[in-house]
Amino acid sequence: MQYPRSLILLISLLALGLGGCDDDDNDAGSEGPRFVTEVHVENTAGERVDSLPIGQDAVVVLTVRNRSTEAQSLTSSDARTRDFVVLDDAEEAVRVWSTRHGFDQAVREVEFEPLETRRFDMEWEGLLDDDGQPLPVGQYEIQGWLSVEEEDGIDDLSPGQFRSTLQPFAIEG
Repeated sequence: MQYPRSLILLISLLALGLGGCDDDDNDAGSEGPRFVTEVHVENTAGERVDSLPIGQDAVVVLTVRNRSTEAQSLTSSDARTRDFVVLDDAEEAVRVWSTRHGFDQAVREVEFEPLETRRFDMEWEGLLDDDGQPLPVGQYEIQGWLSVEEEDGIDDLSPGQFRSTLQPFAIEG
């Protein structure tokens, strides 16, 4: 019996894709620690939201999950450990959480147990910009990250294991 080429190609591609899988998707193996980092905004009632009225208080929540089956230790160059940035529709940074906070310069270790998910809250009073003014009504994007040695801070907004993707967020009138 002769099989169509497309079927043979499909079976071959599936076999290649599955060849690298193992039974323990959570194990970091030889690649080192694997983390998943996400960010979202909550209102003062603790509800996850995509928009808030102008001038409202909010909490930016950064969640970081250690996908490894081993404990992991990350080094932060100061007490900040986490940060977030808000970009306007022109992709300009209008709010960087750490600019309005002071941090000790002591090196700090952030410990993760195997498969642990940690939550890092950052209060965003009044949806203010870096100058202390309420951000105007509009569309924004928000991104959070762990402030660890492996992360470039505001210089590189590419998502990675310690940095979330950019999430849309709106301020309404």
